[in-house]
Amino acid sequence: MQRRVGRSGGNFSAILLGIFLLILAWAPLPLGSNRAWSWSLLEAGLLGIAGCLLVAGIVNPRALLHNLRPFLLPCILFLVWILYQILMLLPLPLDTLATVSEAKAAWYTATGKSAGYLTAYYHGSQAVLLKNLCYFLAFMAALVLFDSRGKIVVAVVVMVVVGLFESFYGLAVYHMNDDFPWWRPTWYGHHWVSGTFINRNHYAAHLSFSLALVLSIAIVHFEVANGRSEKRGLRQKFLLVTDLLESRSVLLLIPFGILLYGFLAAQSRGALLALLCAFVVVGLARGKKALRSLVEIRMAAFFAMAAVISGLLLGVMGIFSRLVNLAQGVDFRWELWKQSLTLLRDHWVLGTGNGTFEFVFPRYKLPPLTENLFDYAHNDWLQLLIEQGAIGFCLFASLIFTAVRRILLAYHRSSSSSSYQGLLLGVLVALVAFVLHGLVDFNFHIPANALWFYTLLAMGLRLAAMKNASDAGRSKRIANGSALR
Repeated sequence: MQRRVGRSGGNFSAILLGIFLLILAWAPLPLGSNRAWSWSLLEAGLLGIAGCLLVAGIVNPRALLHNLRPFLLPCILFLVWILYQILMLLPLPLDTLATVSEAKAAWYTATGKSAGYLTAYYHGSQAVLLKNLCYFLAFMAALVLFDSRGKIVVAVVVMVVVGLFESFYGLAVYHMNDDFPWWRPTWYGHHWVSGTFINRNHYAAHLSFSLALVLSIAIVHFEVANGRSEKRGLRQKFLLVTDLLESRSVLLLIPFGILLYGFLAAQSRGALLALLCAFVVVGLARGKKALRSLVEIRMAAFFAMAAVISGLLLGVMGIFSRLVNLAQGVDFRWELWKQSLTLLRDHWVLGTGNGTFEFVFPRYKLPPLTENLFDYAHNDWLQLLIEQGAIGFCLFASLIFTAVRRILLAYHRSSSSSSYQGLLLGVLVALVAFVLHGLVDFNFHIPANALWFYTLLAMGLRLAAMKNASDAGRSKRIANGSALR
């Protein structure tokens, strides 16, 4: 009887996992889900999965709590961040509101209402809250569903395949021009690639996920095919590189090259610099161990080979001229951020409310930006500080810092499994690149990219817990063996 229950529970979990993977694959295709109809489908799917998992948790709460116990702090921080956003939508008497924020009390007094909110635009904040709530549900669902390394590897493969499709599609439209036989985006005709996304920067940010993850697949594949070696000398490390060249893992240079070509063809300066900085940051965090680790040696060799192959295509790219313009300060973002600081000074504690930047910023806008419309601050972290104040910013930053720190610590420890190390490295690079790219763009407001980020965050936490358990088990076996001797 117990076997039947376990088998039916496993089938139920597998079905939910399959639906979740379909949602991940679907999210980037309809304009990055950056339209009301596509977001509604995404929302319905995530709510459905969360509802099924909630019912399963009610039936067997002990198993659910046991599953989530290692991730209690990140889950609590995420939940408190959501609750803070709900608080901003609660009606407050104007006298109470005035003690907290005189500016908002004055806004609502002018409308003749007897109560007001901590947000300057109720419906906009409500819409953003609903999205963030769905991301929270996706994060929790990923923690529950990706409960084995094999499932995480499947998810990584799915993400890489979706990235390959985006790259293929974007490059096909770009090179075939009028001969492309299928649907072409309405922004067709530019000298850059944007795939199914509206904005090339968001397309490049999406491909940076797949670029980092394909390296994870290469390491895992090489580990399974060749086994883990303990060679440490310089000559032996060189032989590791030749082993990689002779293994089937070298075939993964092809998808990596395609992804890198599509990534560079987007001509996104922020995405390129963020990805390069992510590799450097993760490497520096690893410290001297990076110079001795077999994982990093294989990763560096694989990345170098793919970069050389893809570098042959750089002559047709305009990204380097755009990097020169950035170095010369030719970018509207500098002025936008400078003027946004005035808005921040007036609302730095509680913020103006989710989704209010485009409505509040015009009150503070000065030349030369007066003729332009800005929906976003083109800096996710600055906009978060403006819209949610120091309280919301600290809650969200604490969530990201806590989760990434746990993943980094697991990756930093001496490896008992190179495949764990490879997966952790790929996830870390993807997460850090996305966070850094947020300094110059607004990818957290693009549903497909944000969903992938929170899913990878949960996958990284799960991998870290698995690796810690694996290391503890290995240490225990070694200790028992020593005691027997």
